[in-house]
Amino acid sequence: ESSSDEDYWRCLLLISNKFILSPLSFNLLFAIAAILIFLGISALISGSEVAFFSLSKKDLNDLSKKHSYQEQAVVRLLNNPRYLLSTILIFNNLVNIAIIIISSYVILSLFDFSNSPILGFIVEVLVISFLILLLSEIAPKIYATKNNIQLAKLMAIPLYIARSEEHTSELQSH
Repeated sequence: ESSSDEDYWRCLLLISNKFILSPLSFNLLFAIAAILIFLGISALISGSEVAFFSLSKKDLNDLSKKHSYQEQAVVRLLNNPRYLLSTILIFNNLVNIAIIIISSYVILSLFDFSNSPILGFIVEVLVISFLILLLSEIAPKIYATKNNIQLAKLMAIPLYIARSEEHTSELQSH
């Protein structure tokens, strides 16, 4: 039994030595930190989609009676739901593209897949897809269904500003 354990660890060591290319450098640590930040931003944006569009008429009525900037921004954003949805989707896609590009850099910097480029591609796709789906799509949407008012209020001002920028650039292009 101990020889099979030794064989397992020897095989694992050979595999890791074959594919690990470089130790963590400052650039890689910075890139990993950027991925984590972008995953957080993507989670907030993704969760806000569920948060905004799951608000009931009663929730909106209650928010419209309040006078804070956040509550008013929620109501204003939902006055034009198509623009709100397009803003959420555009910005979430931009952030996810940043995650994909930086994650690809990190994976290719850490591992040498020159002998098996197909394996490298599969690892990249699986790791990046898992990160984005679990951490910035599924989990935030589950959270948003239970905390829709709080998340909508949290994201109202950033989305209102983003929406304003989006419409300003649209008007300038016509």
